[in-house]
Amino acid sequence: GPLALAALLGLQVLIPSLPAEPLMIAGAYAYGLVNGFLLNWLVAVGATQAVFSLARYAGRPLVVRFVPAKLLDKWMQTADEKGAIIFLLAFVIPPIPSDIMTYVAGVSGIDGRRFFMANLFGRIPMIVLLTLVGVNGLSITPAMMVGLTLFGVLSLILWWYFIVRKRPDTLSSGPIDAS
Repeated sequence: GPLALAALLGLQVLIPSLPAEPLMIAGAYAYGLVNGFLLNWLVAVGATQAVFSLARYAGRPLVVRFVPAKLLDKWMQTADEKGAIIFLLAFVIPPIPSDIMTYVAGVSGIDGRRFFMANLFGRIPMIVLLTLVGVNGLSITPAMMVGLTLFGVLSLILWWYFIVRKRPDTLSSGPIDAS
């Protein structure tokens, strides 16, 4: 069961048009709060890193097989303008297509370590929410919502503390003008 779910979640990251949410809810329903969360989080982070590495290695010719060139160019421009923070936000904010942004990150200039940190911490709030839905149905209590909010805030604080605070230039993934 867990291996089948992990394979489906990994495939979902590879093929951006497949939805992850029903799989993560099912994982939480089947394996409970802690195991469901850990399975969803570890597989999502691991599969994302694998796709990032694949895109980085194979480059744009492979990426345009999964992401239309026009969409890729749009998000590349956004990534160039907003820097590394856009990749964190892609995992935290649902309307930003996180799986497409994984491909964008692979062909962008973002440092692999920064992308990993964005992936690791940025996925926590959404996976906590989906895990809670899977475990509790739609009966999420106010205490759970407070916990989810605290997870989100903690993720952003940790991102800032470990990445941005130490190197202010990390918000820009483009070339730095030394003149």
